This record gives sequence, C-alpha cells and structure tokens, in this order.
Amino acid sequence: MDEVIRGLSSVEIEVRKSEGKINKTKGVKTNPIISIILKDVFSFVNILLISIAIILFSFGLWTNFAFVVILAGNIIIGLVSDIRAKRAIDKLSLNIKSNYRALRDGEFVEISSEDILLDEVIELKQNDLVPCDAVIVKGTASFNESILTGESDILHKTVGEHILSGSYLTSGTCLAKVEHVGADNYVEKLERDTKQFKQSRPKLYRDMNGMFKYITFIVAAIGIAQIIIFFVQNRDIFAFSPNIYHDVATYIVEPIAGSLLSLIPSGLYFLFSTTLAVGVISLSRNKVLVQDIYSLDVLSRVDVLCIDKTGTITDGSMSVKNVVRFDENSEDLASFTNRMCSFVKLSHDENATSLALKKHFLPSGDLTLKTEIPFDSINKYSAITFNDGSTLAIGAYGFIQINNDCDKLKELVNNHSKEGYRVLIVCESKDSIENGTLPQNIACTYLLLLEDNIKEDAKRTIEAFRKNNVKVVIISGDNDLTLGKIAHDVELDENINSISLNGVNDDEIGNLVEDYNVFGRVSPEQKRIIVHELKKKGHIVAMFGDGVNDILAFKESNVSLSVGNAAASAKHLAKIVMLNNDFSGLVEVVREGRRVINNLQRTASLFLTKTTLAIILNIFFLIFSLTNGVKWPFVPGSFYALEIGCIGISAFLLSLEPNRNRIQGSFIKTTLEKAIPPGLIISAGVIVVYLSMYISGMFNGNQDMYRTICTWVFSMSGLVVLLTVCLPFNKYRLVVFLVGTSITLIIILWSMFGVNWMKLYPEGAPRTLNGDGALMVGVTTIAVDICLILYWIISYYFNKKRNKDA
Repeated sequence: MDEVIRGLSSVEIEVRKSEGKINKTKGVKTNPIISIILKDVFSFVNILLISIAIILFSFGLWTNFAFVVILAGNIIIGLVSDIRAKRAIDKLSLNIKSNYRALRDGEFVEISSEDILLDEVIELKQNDLVPCDAVIVKGTASFNESILTGESDILHKTVGEHILSGSYLTSGTCLAKVEHVGADNYVEKLERDTKQFKQSRPKLYRDMNGMFKYITFIVAAIGIAQIIIFFVQNRDIFAFSPNIYHDVATYIVEPIAGSLLSLIPSGLYFLFSTTLAVGVISLSRNKVLVQDIYSLDVLSRVDVLCIDKTGTITDGSMSVKNVVRFDENSEDLASFTNRMCSFVKLSHDENATSLALKKHFLPSGDLTLKTEIPFDSINKYSAITFNDGSTLAIGAYGFIQINNDCDKLKELVNNHSKEGYRVLIVCESKDSIENGTLPQNIACTYLLLLEDNIKEDAKRTIEAFRKNNVKVVIISGDNDLTLGKIAHDVELDENINSISLNGVNDDEIGNLVEDYNVFGRVSPEQKRIIVHELKKKGHIVAMFGDGVNDILAFKESNVSLSVGNAAASAKHLAKIVMLNNDFSGLVEVVREGRRVINNLQRTASLFLTKTTLAIILNIFFLIFSLTNGVKWPFVPGSFYALEIGCIGISAFLLSLEPNRNRIQGSFIKTTLEKAIPPGLIISAGVIVVYLSMYISGMFNGNQDMYRTICTWVFSMSGLVVLLTVCLPFNKYRLVVFLVGTSITLIIILWSMFGVNWMKLYPEGAPRTLNGDGALMVGVTTIAVDICLILYWIISYYFNKKRNKDA
C-alpha cells in the first residue's frame, strides 16, 4: 500500500490523543430533570402559594383550599412541557455518532466518529456523513453540501480536493485525510458563530414574567404592611388567651391569606399554562413538535415568512420541458440527441439537473469517455470530451466562455428564465479538454429548458398565508428570474418583484427588503442580513429552513421553523419542527398560535379585573385600618363565585374558541386597558357600600354583613364583565356565558343553602340578608353594572373608530 495512505501509526495515535486532537465536541446540553423540577416547583409565585397553603393547612382552614387545585395544575403542566421539550432536544442532538473505517498502521479498523484523530485517514462511501473537514487522498466521490451552503447541486470531487464536515456522499467511495477535528470543523464553527446572535425571550414570556414580578412585589408589600399594622394595633390581643390557636386562625391567618390570595392571579397563570399546553397537544396530533411553548405567541404575530424554494414550493425534482436550437449551423436534433444520450451515460454527476437530463435523454449511445470536468458549484458547468476528440459542455449562461455570445443569446436566455425555466446552454467544440480547461473554440448550439416541479398544495398554502395577512418572501440560491416565474405561478403576491443578490453589497440589502419579495443567488450570510433588515423595518419575521446554511438566519429571526428531515443543527435550533416534512402544515401552526394568543389576550382581562379590584380594596382597607382598626373583611371563599364561575371556567372555555385574526397591539397594554377600568368601577361600588354603611351606622362592627353584601356585588358584577368579554355574541360565546352564569349562581345558591363556601352571613341556612342589606345589594349592583355597560359601549365604538382610521 502507498506510504501516503498508510494512516496513523500507533505512536502518532497516542501523541494525538495526549494532545487532545480528537473529534469530540461539547454537544448539546439540556437541563437535568432535577433542575427542571426545581425551576417549575419553586418559582416565586408557587413558593408564595405553597406557603399560604401550608399555613392554612396548619390551622385547619379547609374551605379556603380551592386555589391548591390551580397551584397543582400549574406545576404539573410546567413539568410535563419542560420535560417533553428536554427529551425532544435530546433526540435532536447535534452529535450524530456513527462508525467509520480508519487506516491505522496500514490496516482498516472501525472507530466511532468521536474517536477520529487529526490526520486520520478514513474511508467514506455512499450515504456517509462527512464527520470532519478533510482532503481526498484516493478515489472520487459526489458530495451534497446543501445543508452547509444552500446550493442543491451535487459536487464531484477527486484527489486533492477538500470536503467539509456536515456534507454527505451521494455516490462513490474515497479515502480522506482529516484536516480538522472537534470544534475546528467547519460545521462546528458555523454553529458556534450563531451564538453571537442571541435570541431574546418571546414578548409574551417577558410580558407575563414582568407582570407577575410587579404583582408579587405588591403582594409582598401589602402582606408585610398588614402584619405590621395588625400587631401594632393589637399587640396585647393574645395575652393570656385561652384559645390562641382559634384566635390566630380567625384574626390573622384567614384574613391575611384571603387578602394575599385575592391579589395573586393564579388562575391567569393556570390559564396560560393550560391554553398553551392545549395548543401544543393539538399541534402534536398533526406531527408538529413545539420545542418552545412561547413560540406560539411569536408565530401568531408573524407578518413576514421567509422560505426557500426547494422543499416548500417545489419538491426538489426537475424535468426537461423543451430543447431549443440556437446555432443554425449546428448538427440536427437527432444527432444532438444521440450525443446528449452519450453525455448523460458517461457523466458522473448526480444532482437534480443531471437526473432530469437522464430522464429525458436516456443514457445510451456508442461514444466513450476520454476526459471529464465534473460539475462544480463555482464553475456552474460540466463537460465531457468523447473518444472522437469532440467536447460537449452543459452549464449556466455566463459561466462558459463561448465564441458566439451575443445580445440575441442573452435575450433568449432571459426571456426563457422569466417564463420560469432554468436555462442551460449546451456548448460544443471539435477540440478536447486540456488540463481541466475547456477548449477556446467552443460555441453554444442548443438551449435546454428545465422546469422545477411545483408541489400540488403550494399555491393553496401561499394563498392561506396571504389570507392570514402574512407576507411570504422567497430566499434562495437559484436564479432570480426563474424564482420570479415560480412565485408568479403560485401567486406569491399581487406584485412579484425579484432580484439577484449576486455581487450586491451587504450594506445595500436594507434598502431592498421592502421593495422585493423574491431574492435569488443568496448566500447564508445574506439570509441573515435579510431577516435582520426586515426586523429593523418593524416586521416580525419567521424563518423556515432545513440546513446548516439557515441557522444564522434562524438565530436572527423572531421564530425559526424546520422539518423532520432537516440537518440536526437546524432541528435543534428551530422553535417548531414539522415532523412530517410538510410545509403546508405551517398554515395550521400559525392558525393555532393565533387562536391561543388572541383568546388569551381577551380572557386575561377577566383575571386582571379581579386583581385590580383586590389591589384597590387592599390599599383602601390598609389606609382605613390606620384610623379605626378595621381589618380586611374578606376570606378566600368570598371570591369563589367570581374566580370560578365568572372568570376561571369561562376564561378557559373562551380560550378554546377558533380565532385566526392576526394579533394586534401589546398583550399587556391591551389586557390592562380592558381590565383596569372594570376593576376600578367594581371596587368603587364596594368602597361606596362600606362607607355608606360605616357613616350611616349600619355597619356597627358587623363585618360579616358587609362582607356578604360586597360578595354579592362583585359576584353579580363579574357576570357583567363576563358579558362584555363575550360580546358580540356568537353561538359558542353565548353558551360560554350561560355556563359561566350557571356555575356562578350554583356556587352562590350552594353557599346559601348548603356548604357555606363563600362565608355568607348570617350563619345557618338559608343565609339571606335582611331588607336593608338586600336593598343595598340591588342598588349597588345595578349602579355598578350600568357603569360597566356604559364603559363597554364607549370603548367598543372608540376602538371601532380607531381601527377604521388605522
């Protein structure tokens, strides 16, 4: 065996191992299960709720335990979602461990890809993934580098040529000497470069966490203030008390727990968890893996979707549609066809173009091979010299220097390209290839018109995105004129504007992204720049890709999407992966995201209305207690009808309603605009009731009566808030309103005649107010409800006018 390919010796192997020159990388690390459990169980909100639950449990206050169901639901859903995502990422690990045959001391041995050493000589055969950057030392083979470069053409390489990690062999066998290992490999560098483009947390995630931080700060401040004020004003209350356990439960634990629980929108937290989980489960049934649950929010707001042509609009295959004679002095079509049959028989190229040629020109003929120039993605042509000394070359116009180039040929090529064809020029010469160079006296004789096969559902998919107000932008390495025709065929937009970025300065791309929707001859770095510039223009951009060449754009985009047969790195970085490799399924993903977020945005106001009410009442009673010692009058059960019937169950049912409208505005701003005014109106009514009872003497220290009157007021007013959220009615929202109303009334009636969940006054059953109390409930409820309805009418017409002006 030749010395140059004997491989490493035993001594060299030990030296390289000691120097760490081995093909190991850090790989993908996901959080261990214990970290996920700690994160989901011991969040600040959960710690607060768990602490309250433990205290209530210690004092036997069982009727206040309804919130524990919500707490448990939050924890379980969080754990299931995070563990599911961890397992999915682990399965999509970047480390693809395979075995290879390596030459060591002149003999082949089988080793793992992680055990390959620098300068190792390895054998590569068809369908093998290239594990390291290397140079071919023996043999010839064809390589697909599409996941690295975005170019779909197959590259034919021989001794002395370099191959890149991440590409794979489509045909042939070769020996290759490893040039880089581990983190020095091209694919590792490309993946490492993406880390400088750090994706921010989704807006919904930031908004929700920010909102809960403010709320928990308010909860903590009010709780501490209540405890301090209570003990300052009642420092001797427990002195020599014979029933201190009962007094602590009655005068401290229950009112303070009720106060704090009224402030925490734990139901909203639960609604987010369950609604997003339902969305993820729904998509998983359609073979869609959601690796980041909050990406549904981002996707629901997307207004620009960037895609490649191959695999989305076209299926990757091609066919020859026509053969056009250019040189009238050239051989006739029959003779030309015979030479083409010999060409495709002798050619070693295995790309989509060569397969289309082989299907049209059946491999046959009596000519034999003398010399060949395999296809190269840089030269954009391939050529063969036959045994008779003549040469035939096929390639892209402008890449072969021909003698008969002229304006007529250029115009002919452009016109056919605009018709959607991939145009190849066929050039012939009576002379041979010398030293890998085409003969000088070569001329174009024929044009081959090839056409991409458009997917049957491509037009329907594009139309669905247009109806959902999502602009689709094609970014591809192919010819921009051909892309423009394909875009026209699938009705990409009313106006198709295509441009080639070949030779375009990166600084100029920002001026082009709004004016063009088809970009041809795009490099991986230019993909990233296009996405970046679209974001700078205020767009929310989704990037759909399947190769390593897409990962720079992935990290730059607002949300990244891929398919199940994509490169491992693309699947790992993608927030959403369509496991069935069906691009059309993305339409349903967008619709599901919009349903989830639109409904959350509408129903979240129900929870924050109650939180607004609780904050105002807590502040009022803190201030009022400084003058007369009156403590917080409510218990957790006081809010059961409001929380469960008017808000919790109704909000969950509303979150399941189909809603495909594009998300408008900020989630927090929109929600607070809908929540704060109703909360202010209801709290004003409750405060007026208290002050009127206090001033008139009706109070007389009877907090039980006051609590019951106010419980009736905000429970019945909550139904009006639910009504305004359900308007305008359709069949589904009408049913939800009736269900919410029924549950609210059942809870109230059960508290009156059965178990006193809501702590109504007086004790015993039925628990009914006297004439004055009932009158106050009726008058206050009617006044509050009238104000709520007037506010809804004003805001409805204001928003309608604002949307019309916009």
